[in-house]
Amino acid sequence: MIDAERTRVLASSLPADGYHLGVAEADDRVRVTITATPQACAGCGVPTDLMRGILGQAFGIPRTPST
Repeated sequence: MIDAERTRVLASSLPADGYHLGVAEADDRVRVTITATPQACAGCGVPTDLMRGILGQAFGIPRTPST
């Protein structure tokens, strides 16, 4: 289950840089969508793997080892 408070904190940090966070949960999976607005800071994006780590920590999702 997604922690609503952690989601709120993370989602509230992105609009300042022009991004929007969408989170949906289905069964045992979480889908996160980060959308850039026209006002998005071009240099504020982070690499996908780094964002996965941030999201995993924020939502309390353990990382699975790469195969």
